[in-house]
Amino acid sequence: MYEWTDDVDAWTTETAIKVTTYKKKPDVARKQSLPFVTETGTARPKGTSRTLIRSHARRKPDSRIKAPSHADTTAPQNGSSNSRDESNEMRSHVSHPQLSLFPRKAAVDPFQTLPVSDAGNSQFYIHYYDSVFSETFSPVNPRKEYLPFVMTDAALLHATLSHSSVRHDILHGIPSPDSVYHKAKAIQIVNRRLRMPVPECTDATITAVACLALFEQLTGPTSSAKIHMDGLKAMVDIRGGITAIRQGSHARKLTTWIDSCASILLETPARFTLTLGDDEENPTEWFPYSALAQTYLAKLTTQTSLPTLSDFIISIYWGIHNVTQLKEVTSRLSKPPEILSYSDMVERLERRTVNILQSAPLKLGPNPDTAILLLFGNAALLHIYTFMREMPLGISFLSTLSQRVRHTISSLPSGVLNELQNLYPELCLWIYIMAGIGTIGTEDRIYFARLARDFCEGIEASGVDGVEGFLREWMWCEAYTGACTEAFWVDFRGDGDIGEVVDVEDEMVTEEKERHWMSYATMPDEA
Repeated sequence: MYEWTDDVDAWTTETAIKVTTYKKKPDVARKQSLPFVTETGTARPKGTSRTLIRSHARRKPDSRIKAPSHADTTAPQNGSSNSRDESNEMRSHVSHPQLSLFPRKAAVDPFQTLPVSDAGNSQFYIHYYDSVFSETFSPVNPRKEYLPFVMTDAALLHATLSHSSVRHDILHGIPSPDSVYHKAKAIQIVNRRLRMPVPECTDATITAVACLALFEQLTGPTSSAKIHMDGLKAMVDIRGGITAIRQGSHARKLTTWIDSCASILLETPARFTLTLGDDEENPTEWFPYSALAQTYLAKLTTQTSLPTLSDFIISIYWGIHNVTQLKEVTSRLSKPPEILSYSDMVERLERRTVNILQSAPLKLGPNPDTAILLLFGNAALLHIYTFMREMPLGISFLSTLSQRVRHTISSLPSGVLNELQNLYPELCLWIYIMAGIGTIGTEDRIYFARLARDFCEGIEASGVDGVEGFLREWMWCEAYTGACTEAFWVDFRGDGDIGEVVDVEDEMVTEEKERHWMSYATMPDEA
């Protein structure tokens, strides 16, 4: 049976995580004998009963037992907080811990009913997930139903908090061992379940493993993707296959997404088949092709001599174009509604793009006739993960896709790239920008920025505004020039220095912190 092989003890040592436990002080309320008052019906109590009641009513609030002074409303420090009995971490979702008599202020879980302890700043990252991360387009839909599901299972909650911590660390540039702590705890619990005589392969456990696998695929080495997919596949098989997991459930959606992600990294076919829902949206058919799309379809068909593949390419492009526009329009509203079919549409477009890249004509490697199809496929995945799934820039997954774009360009014979630029000018410039943004944090960013700048000089497109005007008909979204992508545009302009990038990123972090803490301030002081 599959088992996670991460050395949790080594992880804890390497990252200097110190999780200390302490003996809980006996509950004073339990040590005292509880004086019961005789029921008097509707009549006013008299004598001893009245004296006892009045003595308790006069008691000052300060004399009551106070809750532990956990810093629930402060940002996480560089380390994990003290925890209560760590055996609580191993509770399954069917156990019911005892309610805390004294709810803490501004806590997500004031009565301490969660299946995990407060170690690793759990309360903070739950709130961060709910108020910040879940408001992005990264989680699968319906987004607001995921957290209640997560909070019923210790392994799944730890895996989710690990993602939340990584997202927070990347955005704020504050390294913390909390993500490693939560990942290690999730692995411990999952391994314990998989060692049982009958492995526990519930929806929650499968989703936890899917989250851990996604964590590795987006931020870890490519070699680990196959190991985790083998384990996830074994667990799904024990359940009776992917069709045994309810259609539309978070467990199934995350499992198929992780499968697509592994398929991209390993360049192998996906293991689970996507099934169409009866009411699934098909954004490729929302509107007739634009004039530019029809022109590109004709050119691709002629130049590649692959009419079916060319039609698939333009269909994918048109679907990405339409869903991106829908996302932008709704994001501008004061109260953006959740597009419940959004993650399903994105995954369908992602899976179709992978199928194109792994089709027989393209698996032979780049050649002058089909290179543009390979370049489009990888650029489309970069757009999907960066601007549709809103993955944080700088992760290894994005740089891998960008490196594939560079490898394809570098393998072209001399002069072929210029021919492609003349045939598909909008597409080529878009490819350079997607790959350049995907390499933010690496030296390849400068390579793609220069390609884009040299191309724009040839077509006399001046500055970022000129680029936007040139690409508007093909595809453009406001996030292309957001604060997170400024490093690429500084290199593109060739007139800035690293100080400009740092200033912009600092401003972005400040704005995000203000938004986060304002949302935290709106939480009730007491339950």
